[in-house]
Amino acid sequence: MALHLLIKWKGESPCFREHRFFFHLEHLMPNILNIFEKNPTKIKNYGIWLCYQSRTGYHNMYKEYRDTILNGAVEQKYTKIVSRHRVRFPCIQIIKTATIPAKLCKRDSTKQLHNSKIKFPLVFNKVRSPTRKLKTTYKASKPNLFKFSHCNEKRVNVVYGSKIFGSEHLLVC
Repeated sequence: MALHLLIKWKGESPCFREHRFFFHLEHLMPNILNIFEKNPTKIKNYGIWLCYQSRTGYHNMYKEYRDTILNGAVEQKYTKIVSRHRVRFPCIQIIKTATIPAKLCKRDSTKQLHNSKIKFPLVFNKVRSPTRKLKTTYKASKPNLFKFSHCNEKRVNVVYGSKIFGSEHLLVC
């Protein structure tokens, strides 16, 4: 690549050739590695230091995330920065990442999850059958029409045009 760039700009001045060479060199990624964890099932705390460019300038930031792998924590960081600060991916530069022990965590959002007896509220209480034998996919019972329980049922003759058809049940609320 470097040789090709130097040959391509052979006719230009040496200063311009050098400038274009280093301009293209800094935009190349030398290596992309996928990081594999030793224990991918254990949850760890990760600290991420980064710098991002917004409309108002450059900003430094430190965040803590809990994840099983470092790639997952970095992905959380990218999605949060992009959504919250409206920054594009090329404007984010990760400076450093580290695995942090629980006693050195600074952020309350990660500290609250360190309790081993943590409990989460049940949002939706689903009634389950006591045994597998009583469990069925399709119920044979009638559905409960709770919103119509206060209505009165009346038997009315239905008239279409001039003809009288059989009686039908109508709900009158």
